[in-house]
Amino acid sequence: MGVEPRDPAIVPSGPREAIDGHRLLERAVGFGRALRKAGLAVDLAAEIDFARALGIVDIGDREVVRAAGAAVFTRRR
Repeated sequence: MGVEPRDPAIVPSGPREAIDGHRLLERAVGFGRALRKAGLAVDLAAEIDFARALGIVDIGDREVVRAAGAAVFTRRR
């Protein structure tokens, strides 16, 4: 009756499937790189903050994800 240790990067997301935190971080960093390539000033800390934000918000809601990105990546008023 051994219980497998849980990967701390896998977080339950309610009734949906578990979210792989490693993959989420990889995607958030990739998005930050794409923003940099497009000419925006984005640093690694913002990319990590975005991944953390995605672990908190409902990633199934596109508008909420957009708002999280805007909150993290926007550097002007």
